[in-house]
Amino acid sequence: MWRQCLSQYEMNAAGELAILEEALASHQRARRCREQIADDGETVLDRFGRKQMHPLLPAERAARQAFVSAMKVLRLDVPALTKSGPL
Repeated sequence: MWRQCLSQYEMNAAGELAILEEALASHQRARRCREQIADDGETVLDRFGRKQMHPLLPAERAARQAFVSAMKVLRLDVPALTKSGPL
């Protein structure tokens, strides 16, 4: 996605590249959380055997929001960049 962004959009400033790097790290973090949640299920059992929401759900949501926010700051088209898979 890094190469795709740089080929589609002109970004030269160090600040823009730093924001892009953080955006892509957030995207990757959200994907890893989503994969783990898919493996474990959206609910898990706590130490008392009660169902609880998966502890990575808030982390996934925060990472997705960070990605979208950074892309808005850079004025990049999120849907065009994420066609290879869900955000």
